[in-house]
Amino acid sequence: MNRLPGAWWRVALAITLAPLVPGLLWCAIVGSPVPLLFAVPIAYGTMVVLGLPLYGLVRRLGAVTDWTAGAGGFMAGMLAYVLLVELGIARPHYDLAAAKAMLLFGGFGLLSGWAFAVIHGETRASMRGVEEQRAG
Repeated sequence: MNRLPGAWWRVALAITLAPLVPGLLWCAIVGSPVPLLFAVPIAYGTMVVLGLPLYGLVRRLGAVTDWTAGAGGFMAGMLAYVLLVELGIARPHYDLAAAKAMLLFGGFGLLSGWAFAVIHGETRASMRGVEEQRAG
């Protein structure tokens, strides 16, 4: 058997919990639970539309690391902002506010990507250790 035991339940747990990190952080910064109404649907939508296909690609390439998860989350967060503007959900800005909003979404995506990597726990280094144990 080539799979890690229990890997799928960790993936499901990471998919469930990682998108909550940005919303909970935003609530802690603002001091109100209201941001969860906006952040959670956006975070889960981004995870499903952008994050999961990206995870599948990176996993197929065997390059799942904390850095690829963070970078993928950052890019997915920035793309989520662009999609929200294009769909007319977010008001478009053409100044410094747009850059700040994109960086905010990217930063929250970065945190969500890292949370996914920590919860999931299957990075290239941990996979290498499992392969060494199997070989030895």
